[in-house]
Amino acid sequence: MEHRNYILLICVVLLFMVIPNIVAQPTYQQSLPVNVSVPCIIDGAFCTTALCNATVVNPDGITLHNNEPMIQNGSVYNLELTASDTSVKGEYGLTIYCKQGGKETTKTLVFFVQSLAKKYGTSILTFDFTETINLIIAIILVLISLTAFIIKSYTLSGSLLALLGLMFLFSQVHILVSALFIIIGILVAVKE
Repeated sequence: MEHRNYILLICVVLLFMVIPNIVAQPTYQQSLPVNVSVPCIIDGAFCTTALCNATVVNPDGITLHNNEPMIQNGSVYNLELTASDTSVKGEYGLTIYCKQGGKETTKTLVFFVQSLAKKYGTSILTFDFTETINLIIAIILVLISLTAFIIKSYTLSGSLLALLGLMFLFSQVHILVSALFIIIGILVAVKE
């Protein structure tokens, strides 16, 4: 297998590794109260009598709740966020610490707050015009980049992937996703 085919294979594998992480994050509507629910699992078993505390940090780095006790509902623990807690659009950090009988666990999670969201049952779909346009542009850039890679125009292909990474960076997509596309783009462009 050629060296360039390895790069293409790595790009495809990394893309498939990143996509589930982008889609799987919970998203809530901006400036509305939110009930954050997280199951407690210690050593592979659901918690029954654990005490769980949560810390929430907004996208501006401000701690909204610091080690606040969570409400138990079976093996699921809840934290109520107010409308003012979700007033900032972006990625929120959530750290949960649970302790049950001498055993403990810590989880660090993220969730997103968007300006427009519509809730259907238990799932939430976000509708943000800017994000929709960004997704369309991202798909077009990936298709053009792959086409350029196939016809062996590696400089164009790499440049488009790096541009896509920069677009992700400025669209507040996770920094690792942005960096991944930028690095792959530079590596592909340099190989020509």
